[in-house]
Amino acid sequence: YRHWQDSPATLKQSTDRAFCEGINRLMVHTITATRPGDGKPGYEYYAGTHLNPNITWGEKAGDFFSYISRCQYMLREGQFVADVLFYNGDWAPNIVEPKHINPSLGKGYDYDVCNEEIILTRLSVKDGLLMLPDGMTYRMLVLPDSTNMPAGTLKKIASLVADGATVVGRPPQRDPGLKNYPECDREVQSIASEVWGKIDGVNTCSASYGKGRVFFGKDLRSILLEDGIQPDFETDSDDAHIDFIHRTT
Repeated sequence: YRHWQDSPATLKQSTDRAFCEGINRLMVHTITATRPGDGKPGYEYYAGTHLNPNITWGEKAGDFFSYISRCQYMLREGQFVADVLFYNGDWAPNIVEPKHINPSLGKGYDYDVCNEEIILTRLSVKDGLLMLPDGMTYRMLVLPDSTNMPAGTLKKIASLVADGATVVGRPPQRDPGLKNYPECDREVQSIASEVWGKIDGVNTCSASYGKGRVFFGKDLRSILLEDGIQPDFETDSDDAHIDFIHRTT
């Protein structure tokens, strides 16, 4: 436990990480009431970061909290910039990992994660970009590495590709549910065959369908680079890692 050990020197690291995750409002959960007669440093809860008027850096905390306030203000402006939208499937449990560098995507790109509801009710295509009603756009939709997908979801994905979307993933083969079984499996196979065509992920890795494209067996970074989409920035060393978040107004 880090009793009385935290200060801006340590708190800024976790705060910046939270900002890069997309969090844009931090809260001070509690500041403990400490009477002068209680002495110093006063009473505190057993857990958490100790924050009361007796901390040694209390009188100099203004600049740190001003920094947090300005970051939060800027992170609420405009729209988040993400090139990739990952569909995380809808099985249980369904857990989205903390922000990380996807090996297929590499450094310098960012992403969002969505579920089936977003695909079915909010996702559309405009000028080759996947779009949400609030103005968020993505250059590609990446499917989970699974051969299972609900027929209704796959049908919507097929319509997105036909309208001009880029979709990356393995062609589904069956519906994970039993609604309309076994017809649902035949519907999934029929749609996948129509959209993915002769893609096998080895000899053939891409195909056109309507106004859009599908890929399987090709890494995400190569697809973006071939489309002229460069990473936000690059470092000279492969070992260097600079976390970031990108917004546009």
